[in-house]
Amino acid sequence: MAQRLILITAALVVLIALFFIFQSRLAAPTAPTAAGTIAARVDGNALDPATITLDEGAQTILTLTSTRRVRFHLHGYDLERTLTPGEPVSLTFTATLTGRFTIEDEDSGAQLGTLLVQPRGGR
Repeated sequence: MAQRLILITAALVVLIALFFIFQSRLAAPTAPTAAGTIAARVDGNALDPATITLDEGAQTILTLTSTRRVRFHLHGYDLERTLTPGEPVSLTFTATLTGRFTIEDEDSGAQLGTLLVQPRGGR
C-alpha cells in the first residue's frame, strides 16, 4: 500500500511539473477581433502576437513588419507575401474559415505563429 501511494505521488508531481513547463511556452492570444486592423511583427522566428484571434466573418487588415526577410504564409487562407525589413505589408481578408491556422515562413519552414478564428456565437 505504501509503495502504491509513493507511485501515485510521484506521478502527480511529474504531471504538475509538465503542466508548468508547457504552460510557460504558451503565448497569450490577442483578444478576439470582430473586424479592423491588426499589427503583427515577425522577430526572428516568432510572430508578435504569437496568436491572432478573430471572430468568424471579421473583415481584417493584417499589417505585418519583420526584422528579416520572410516568405510569410497563412495556411488555410493560402495568403502569402514576402516581408522585407522596414517595409510594412498588408493582407486584407475576411475570416470565413474557423479553426486554428499555422502561420509559417515558407523559406525556413519555421512556424511563426497561429491564426485562431472562432465561430460566430460560440467560443
